[in-house]
Amino acid sequence: MEKTQKFSDQSGYFAFVQNNSSTNYLNLAYLQCLSIKTTQKLNKYAIAVDEHTKNMIEDKHIQLFDYIIDIPYGDDAKDDEWKLANAWKFYS
Repeated sequence: MEKTQKFSDQSGYFAFVQNNSSTNYLNLAYLQCLSIKTTQKLNKYAIAVDEHTKNMIEDKHIQLFDYIIDIPYGDDAKDDEWKLANAWKFYS
């Protein structure tokens, strides 16, 4: 089953989700999404993931997140602990 898809909504929440050696950002995004879906009327939630984090996606993530998107143009932060190098890809 394909884990990622193309984003098509016009509004909602978005997060880059790239785990590093000390933080599970996939779990943090999951908890944030639960909160948003519980408290907000506008509650579409999309995440963009690298290959490493994509391999950690479980059924519960697929069911909760509205979109799981591959980070476009490769992973510029692949060898970094601080994963800000992909932020410029937000609009892609």
